[in-house]
Amino acid sequence: MNVTGILYCFAAAVFWAIGPVCLKKTLESMTRTETAAARTIGFLAITIGYCLFSDNSLGWPYELSLLPTTLLLTLSGNVLGDLSYFRAIQLIGAGKAVSISSCNPILVALASTLWLGEPLTVPLILGLCFIMAGLFLLRSGPHGEGTTPSSTDAARSASGFFYAIVAAVGLAGMSLLQKWLLSRGVTPGSVTLWRSYWLSAVSWGYWAAIVTAKRERPPMLFQRGRIAWFWATVAGITGMGLGGIVFTKGIELIPVSVGTAITATSPFIAAALGVLFLGETMRPLQYAGILSILVGVVAVSL
Repeated sequence: MNVTGILYCFAAAVFWAIGPVCLKKTLESMTRTETAAARTIGFLAITIGYCLFSDNSLGWPYELSLLPTTLLLTLSGNVLGDLSYFRAIQLIGAGKAVSISSCNPILVALASTLWLGEPLTVPLILGLCFIMAGLFLLRSGPHGEGTTPSSTDAARSASGFFYAIVAAVGLAGMSLLQKWLLSRGVTPGSVTLWRSYWLSAVSWGYWAAIVTAKRERPPMLFQRGRIAWFWATVAGITGMGLGGIVFTKGIELIPVSVGTAITATSPFIAAALGVLFLGETMRPLQYAGILSILVGVVAVSL
């Protein structure tokens, strides 16, 4: 297995763990629509900066027929996936939302075998089994040990789990489409750059439509505090920009099924950050679930 590709994917896991924590802070002051738009500023800035530094074209110097795929993967991962992700974070917290949505390696492994012809090895199968077991343990709601959850808490937990699964499906689709573009000669920088272009257009366009419909004058987004804008910008830089760049560079070197499984280490980091900085709580079974996911990641990396 290519060590450089593995390290790139581990770096993506770190950035993707930081991103949700920043989003959790942002969502305390902004709506989901406002957050989706505001974070694109950091995303666009860091991606353009990377492309200028690496002499990557800011245009599309490839077959024009490949360009619509960048829009499709953006809609899959950053519209369907991320909006569901935002809702999951609000309902069950950053640590649990990241953990549950990390089931996307299972979907990617199956799809990459059928569509991209990547091998479905024994370590990969065993690793995915550990990941599934971890997700089962993480399914338990955000309640203290020995307590009985209320119907409201149970409903929030179930809804949060559902939205996290929808996010996983969207993110899996994005990963597969990214790998397909890389196999056609598109560079990691171009894939991420055009994702930032499309997402900025979609997010700000949708935000403008909402503001127009509500007749907000001036728009509430520009009245949010500097702290909210800071967290939104950092979320865009880390979780979307840097995370997206190093992930695409990673799956350029290793199978996408392995790369997405490695990035499932982000639950451990996100859970730790959530407990340390956001006051979130985790039950012992949920920590066991995170450990099971990490064991699965080690298995698929063999």
